[in-house]
Amino acid sequence: MVQVMSGTVTLLLLLSCCQVFANDGIKPPQDLDIAVNVPGQVVLTWQHIVPPKNKSITYTVKLSTPGHKQEIKTSTNTSTQQITLHRGLTVDVAAEIKEDGSKSGWVSKSIPPYSGVEGTSATDLSCEIYLHESEKCNLSCKWTPGKKAPADTEYSLSYRYGTNTESCQDFVTEPGGQRQTGCHILSSIISMNNTMDFLVHVNGTSKSLQIKAVEKIFNTQEIEIIPPVRNLKMDLNGLHWKKPINSFKDNCFIYEVNIWSKDSNDTIKVRHSNLSNNFLQKHSNRQSIRVRAVGKLPCWIPNRYSAWTDIIEIGEVIDRSDSLGIIVPVCLTVACVGIFLLCIRFWGHMFPQIPKPNNDLKESFQNVQSQALVHCHSLDSEEMISYIEELVESDKYKMSDKLSGYGYVENYSSSGLYKTL
Repeated sequence: MVQVMSGTVTLLLLLSCCQVFANDGIKPPQDLDIAVNVPGQVVLTWQHIVPPKNKSITYTVKLSTPGHKQEIKTSTNTSTQQITLHRGLTVDVAAEIKEDGSKSGWVSKSIPPYSGVEGTSATDLSCEIYLHESEKCNLSCKWTPGKKAPADTEYSLSYRYGTNTESCQDFVTEPGGQRQTGCHILSSIISMNNTMDFLVHVNGTSKSLQIKAVEKIFNTQEIEIIPPVRNLKMDLNGLHWKKPINSFKDNCFIYEVNIWSKDSNDTIKVRHSNLSNNFLQKHSNRQSIRVRAVGKLPCWIPNRYSAWTDIIEIGEVIDRSDSLGIIVPVCLTVACVGIFLLCIRFWGHMFPQIPKPNNDLKESFQNVQSQALVHCHSLDSEEMISYIEELVESDKYKMSDKLSGYGYVENYSSSGLYKTL
């Protein structure tokens, strides 16, 4: 029993010695260096280890930032990696003999996070890429100012694509303030045919605080937006449209056609940019239609959709410009005829006829006038003689004043009394 135990201990000691010998035979990499030549790109280098005879060496590299860890393997003594550096970086490298898996110890090196006050950096950074009419890529990014960023903070954005770097010049400002919350770049370096990653760097300046920068890595294919379908129209041959981007092949898209009304809502998929009028005639003229493009592999990643087009009516088999040329004159003609008929109908109410004098009233005026004339003639022709009385001179004037109001004058003489009317 004692001999068995002593044999086991001896075996364990031999294995330990072999492990120590093996570890002593592979030293950790020396002179580890981290170089940052452009934002977000680190170049790692170290001294190469000469492997034992008939052996080969590989290296394990660990990259660590707060919330992110990455491990890579390489057979060379250098590695270039794209990684965000605003939160700092720690690099660990170890050597390994490929044939037996024995490893060396780890060598480590770190770089500190970017300087600046916590809470001042931009947050919720997001970006989209879509093709401009010039078929250049339009990069559109937006963010939220940091909670501790002063009101005078001015953010700036730059991005690196491959070995090229470009800065934003067209910024979007928050409502009622001066802090930038987004920007648009008509890129001259991003290619839609290349799916490589690119890094966005947002920095800031303020008179009162040091603004901390933030970085984020995007993949062009993941954030690419399909533009809407173009030139959707209806004619006598059916529904037609053009693919979103001329530079892409026809097999990069399929199309969804949405036809709906109050009672139904159908979506069909078609491979070509048209839909025959025979199919459309199966639907009610009161239904509406819209179209969007769907990206296909390998041009697009799955579940990529464009925005819907404007809505048109299914029953519109005539071009809108032609229909307006017919409808407008017809409407004007109907309106003119209607106004003319209304004028005829209500002409008497708008311009009433002046009534003629009543005959009975006219005859009454004529009778009154005749009676007045007869009375006047009778007064002019009648003569009356009265008695004559002689009065004294004093009574003569009294009597004259009294009777003058009746239209006659008395005259007295010694021969007799006369009265003339």
